[in-house]
Amino acid sequence: MVREFDYYYAPAKDINQKQVTTDSGIEFQEISEPDIDLFSSFQDFRPSWQNSFEAVIRRLNDFTIITATYKGMITGYGILEPLSGDITQIAVKHSFRRNGIGTALLNRMLDLNRFGSVKMINVEKKLLILSAVWPIVLAGNQPESV
Repeated sequence: MVREFDYYYAPAKDINQKQVTTDSGIEFQEISEPDIDLFSSFQDFRPSWQNSFEAVIRRLNDFTIITATYKGMITGYGILEPLSGDITQIAVKHSFRRNGIGTALLNRMLDLNRFGSVKMINVEKKLLILSAVWPIVLAGNQPESV
C-alpha cells in the first residue's frame, strides 16, 4: 500500500481565526491522555506513524489533548504539540460535523500554540477538505503544501 502525504504550514501571525458559533451545550476541556478507541472512530484516515496515538503516548507531556463534549458525550478532539506548533490530530464525530466543532477545536489549539508557526504534517493527500479549509485559516494567504 502506498500513501501520499501533504504538509501544511502557516506563520502564526498570518492565521485568521474564523469566528464560529457552536451549540451552547458544547464544552471544551483538556484531558491527560487520548481515548484511542473512541478517537479512532472519528477519523477518516489512519494517522502516519509520526502522528499516531503510540507516538503521542510516548511523549505525552509534550502534547495538549482537547475534547469537545455535548451532553456528556465526546464529539470531537484535537491533539497539539504547543512548543512546536504541530497539530498532530483533529477529528469530529461524523454525526456532529458541519456544526462548527472542528473550527472551534482548531481555534482552541491555535490559542494554545506557543510556536511562531502552525503546521500539519503527513496529512493524507486524498483529504481534499483540508486543501479547501487551509486557505480560510490563512486569511487569504496561499497554503504551503509540499
